[in-house]
Amino acid sequence: MHLVTINSNIKQKSWKYIVKQLEKMLYEYTLFQISLDNEAELEKAGLSNHYPSMTASYEEKVSRSYSEYQSSTEKYGIKNASKKLRVHQMERALAVLVEDEKMIIHHKYLQPERISDSLVYDQLGISRSTFYRHKKTAFEKLAVALNLLPSRNELD
Repeated sequence: MHLVTINSNIKQKSWKYIVKQLEKMLYEYTLFQISLDNEAELEKAGLSNHYPSMTASYEEKVSRSYSEYQSSTEKYGIKNASKKLRVHQMERALAVLVEDEKMIIHHKYLQPERISDSLVYDQLGISRSTFYRHKKTAFEKLAVALNLLPSRNELD
């Protein structure tokens, strides 16, 4: 896989924005996973009646160019499908990482508590420079896999 290097093909400001987006997506991934697991558990136990009723109530939503009618049930269905899709996309993106990169991402972003970079590289027993090198490579791979950054092949 040919990755775009941040020094040559994108501006530093753009890279910082991409990193912020990836961090947000990684933190959301854990929450979405828990939410979907809880939902499946409730459905299995037959306790899924806290979801919107099947009796639709419509409201008009006016946009710049058109009106759109959506029921609360439709909104719930769209939101739930979006959550499942985002979890699935992140799982595929994480699968492209090598073991060292996965460990860094897992310890830093996929834990219940947010911890500092220095605590992560101390826990993993790696140097600061190795941590940041692997983290940068992992973020470049995730950015390409999640369509936040084009691969070098797409730029040629």
